[in-house]
Amino acid sequence: MRIRSIAVICAFLVAGSAWSVGAGEHPLTPRLVLDDKVVILVPRDFELMSEEMARLKYPSERRPPIVFTNYDGTVNVTVKPTEHRMTEAGVEAARISIARSLKSIYPSGTVRSGNVVVDGRAAFLIDMRTPALDTEIHNLIAGAPVANRLVMFSFNVPRELESEWLDTGKHILTSIEFRD
Repeated sequence: MRIRSIAVICAFLVAGSAWSVGAGEHPLTPRLVLDDKVVILVPRDFELMSEEMARLKYPSERRPPIVFTNYDGTVNVTVKPTEHRMTEAGVEAARISIARSLKSIYPSGTVRSGNVVVDGRAAFLIDMRTPALDTEIHNLIAGAPVANRLVMFSFNVPRELESEWLDTGKHILTSIEFRD
């Protein structure tokens, strides 16, 4: 049941392909998050999303508290700490359960997942496409333990901007640094 609720959180991170590393054409800048326990690279021109825009884009009360976005809110990087306890030993089970739940929540979407090591730490990656009102959204989700709690990181981009942004999103999620 706990993992199912994590999948629901992932579904809200999704809001609204194989993994390769490459920053693409967007200059990135490091941002400290989660009380300086994590460094995540974010496109230099991204800003924190306003609370008002976050409520519209992520209507659930479980919205991610940290959302970096481009000027029009179409490309996002999110950080969502959860209350779910997790160590590196639990990464595989969490990945399987969350991916299965996301497939159930988004039956018309495509969900792929795998385990990786990010900054020396076991993590999982989920690559999914989900339908939106007038497009398809490509969501990249990473999950890893931070201070023995599952933290979800995501990058989402509409299909129309994938060719410009997807490599950058992959680079962001595979370049996370942990300082806990």
